[in-house]
Amino acid sequence: METIERRTIRTLGKVTVIVKHILDESPDVSWLGEYCNYRAPANVNQKLVHRDSGCVLDHHGIWRDERGRVVAAPEDSRHSREFQYTWHDNGHEKLVYALQDSRRLEGLNRGDWCMLGIVATVCWDGVKVGEASIWGVESDSPDYIATVEREEAWEAIKGARRWYAERVAS
Repeated sequence: METIERRTIRTLGKVTVIVKHILDESPDVSWLGEYCNYRAPANVNQKLVHRDSGCVLDHHGIWRDERGRVVAAPEDSRHSREFQYTWHDNGHEKLVYALQDSRRLEGLNRGDWCMLGIVATVCWDGVKVGEASIWGVESDSPDYIATVEREEAWEAIKGARRWYAERVAS
């Protein structure tokens, strides 16, 4: 696992709280859609987005642009072994949401953002006594990451308190 960032949040005497951002190498991003070959949407929640043009095929078999206007069917321009579409079957009735998810999926594959694991560890005199983590955090949301860091650090501290109560205090 590749650590992207490591920070010591707080040191107090023998206790240290460390937070790491670790690259999630196999995240579940199925909620964004999937790359595919041509498929015909069967219901209102299914959409097919052409990757090059950004046109969306709705469940009526009509190609539309991002504003919902009817457009001509896009021409397949990629190499035949590359997926030319993204498939969305995630409950979005509006075309714009399928387009947003398709762009987000493309950004992930370009490396514009990634999925992280946030791991908080509490060490007491060099010994790990508490740990908490959460995975699947989007790397391009710094406010959310800061909130998750605090929450996971707190969970790790609670685990360290339980460890201390079980082993040292009794």
